[in-house]
Amino acid sequence: MKNYLEYKENIAEIGSFALPVFIEQAAIASMSVISAILVSRIGAEAISGVSLVESLNFLIQQIFLSLEIGATVVVAQYCGRNDCKSASEASIQAMLTSVSLAVFIGVIMLIFPNQVLHIILGDAQQEVFAAGKTYFTFAVLSFPFLSIYAITTASIRGSGNPKLSLIGVLITNISFVLLGLLFINVFKMGVAGAGLALICSRFLGAATGLYLLKRGNDMLKIEGWIPKKIQWHIQKAILLIGIPSCIESMIFLAGRLTTQTYTVSMGTQAMAANALSNSIAMFYNIPGSTAASVSVPIVGKYIGMKNIVNAKESSKIILILSVLIMSFVSIVFAIFAWPIASLFTSNQEIIKEMVFISRTNFLVSPVVWTLSFVIPSILRASGDMKYTTSVSIISMVLFRMTIGYLLGIVLGFGVIGIWIGMYVDWTVRAILFSIRYMKGKWANRELLPQSPAI
Repeated sequence: MKNYLEYKENIAEIGSFALPVFIEQAAIASMSVISAILVSRIGAEAISGVSLVESLNFLIQQIFLSLEIGATVVVAQYCGRNDCKSASEASIQAMLTSVSLAVFIGVIMLIFPNQVLHIILGDAQQEVFAAGKTYFTFAVLSFPFLSIYAITTASIRGSGNPKLSLIGVLITNISFVLLGLLFINVFKMGVAGAGLALICSRFLGAATGLYLLKRGNDMLKIEGWIPKKIQWHIQKAILLIGIPSCIESMIFLAGRLTTQTYTVSMGTQAMAANALSNSIAMFYNIPGSTAASVSVPIVGKYIGMKNIVNAKESSKIILILSVLIMSFVSIVFAIFAWPIASLFTSNQEIIKEMVFISRTNFLVSPVVWTLSFVIPSILRASGDMKYTTSVSIISMVLFRMTIGYLLGIVLGFGVIGIWIGMYVDWTVRAILFSIRYMKGKWANRELLPQSPAI
């Protein structure tokens, strides 16, 4: 049984990761809202074109974010073994894969821009299509910088230095807002200004990440950016985590997009209530998202050390803290649900629907959301990806999409029917993941073989 001091050390370690990750999550959510406000000043056509391209941009980002998760786990496990050389090599190998994919995807999209844009823009007005194409070009050109930024962030966080990874996040997001203000409001560059701000901010984020990695720390020191050869054992480990994570993210986004289309037949107010409730949920879930992100490097490190006891104890503390903090946030948000909803719209009917949806969300989320989203991150940190991906995909299709359609459309419950379908999805995931977690076999998995000479 652990004594008080050991628990205190665990909580201190989790806190040292959680604070910068929390600030990072809050910054990303805030900057997303601010960027939408900036683009809205250009005009309705710009809003439509940019927002539609952003949906594609977000989809592509999942590829790099999946590789980021894989790199974080692998670097954290090597650092747990005190194998600094392999940890550094894992960072370089992940960078090679990520940048190569970014260039390949970018070239394809630049060769066939109209074909790609017609998929997401369809028969949009000429002005909307033109705005979308302009922003699309800048977004595609920024992919290599995004890929570098993702891997440097993953490497720094996996090596146990979340405060350093926060620097790159803040520079990227703050520079995007400031440059957006400059290019859009001062230089009057319109959509091109938004695109230029995007590419410049991602370049600055990538440059910052490379500098921090090159400077190094106790566990990670990059000597050169060009690998001498492809280390297949490292690439395999990264992709074993990254590919299932990418598939899961794609299916999740497809499912969310499908359930959003259910609201089309419900009318404008229902569509607005659903969209705005999702915006509130994005901010509300920041503590839970922080717990999910923090669990990967911490649990991954202990798995790499073969310290099964600490891996399990740390994961329990993360889960308990997530439930407690989200419970507190739920109470605050529930009390102020009406004024919070009023910040987004003045339509009283929409506000009423948003308040009802939000309060049901606050009731369900602290325990169910934590178990259904934080536990998978703990399992992935050990290399247990196939189970988490399979459960997530099957639950999404069978419960969120199916029940959401039956309740929302067939039985006429409206938007709340869609959200109930989502709650059922979370509940099923929570039960299945909790069973997997409680059995404890995940902590004995072997993701990384003993490293050959590099």
